[in-house]
Amino acid sequence: MAARKDKAGGEAAGGDANARESRRILERIEHENVSTGGNWFLRTATRARGHFSGADKEKADPIELWGTRIGRAIGFVIFVALVIVFVRAVMQP
Repeated sequence: MAARKDKAGGEAAGGDANARESRRILERIEHENVSTGGNWFLRTATRARGHFSGADKEKADPIELWGTRIGRAIGFVIFVALVIVFVRAVMQP
């Protein structure tokens, strides 16, 4: 019977530790959501700028870097042109 008390006591202490850990995780998630929620547009613009500038490519090879920038710019222009074409097609009576 003493083993059961020790086990129950251990479970209770473990339950308290689990509850504290859960609260800590929830508070961290809430803090992250609050601190990043307002900056969504800024983060997205920064990521897009990095993507189109070729920030993920090696700086040692300027030809690859400029080729990446040009290719991504052409892709963006084609995307915008397709959106315009599709919108015009849908809007026609």
